[in-house]
Amino acid sequence: MANVISIRGRMGWGSVVGGALVAACFLAPASASAQDFQAQAQFPQQPAVSPAAGTDHDRWVGRLGLGWYGVSDIPIGSAGNTVSAPAIGVRYWLNRDLGVDAAIGFAMSSGSTTTSTQGQPDNVVDKPSQTGFLLHGGLPFALHSEEHYTFLIIPEVNVGFASGSQKSGTPNTPDTNHSGFRLDLGARAGAEIYFGFIGIPALALEGSVGLFFTTQSGSTETGPNKSKDSDTYIGTSSFNSPWDFFRSSVAARYYF
Repeated sequence: MANVISIRGRMGWGSVVGGALVAACFLAPASASAQDFQAQAQFPQQPAVSPAAGTDHDRWVGRLGLGWYGVSDIPIGSAGNTVSAPAIGVRYWLNRDLGVDAAIGFAMSSGSTTTSTQGQPDNVVDKPSQTGFLLHGGLPFALHSEEHYTFLIIPEVNVGFASGSQKSGTPNTPDTNHSGFRLDLGARAGAEIYFGFIGIPALALEGSVGLFFTTQSGSTETGPNKSKDSDTYIGTSSFNSPWDFFRSSVAARYYF
């Protein structure tokens, strides 16, 4: 004890206290680090919460969607006949609010009937041939979006052409030629629903109704004789049967 007191006397009480403070400064961080390590071992750090993701619609800005654009009946000839042209095309969103639709429809048919009689040559009669071609264009506007659907207004136009012929069954008589034209101008309102709620945000189903102006005509020509029939219509979407809704008012689309 005498030696300790002697050392303290020579060093001074201030030196002893200073040394104790320095030791505490080094020991405190080490003790805190050990406590932090123990706390992390007992309670693993949770991952940071990411900002809320955008809507399904936001995923496809600047992307293409391949889809169905309905069936248009193009008149052919003056007897009221039509060619049904189903349209398939793409939608491209230029930005979050504005997109572009472009689609093509095409249909062609022809054939013949053959009658065989024993001891005589086969009698072949050609069926009427017909071809229909449709161009569709639209400018979809996204007015409001929620997580899995977007409300749309879509100004659009359809232009369709049809042609066909019926060969004469009588020698030295002219064939009969048919033609037709259709123009639709109007706009639709509806919603594009994305299947993100079941994990398939690239798949969408669109339902819409609209107001359209339609003008169409068909003509038939046999030699110097010609007849023409034309119609003009303006009105909202109409359905003559329940299946008409799927022909023109419902569209399926898949984005890439």
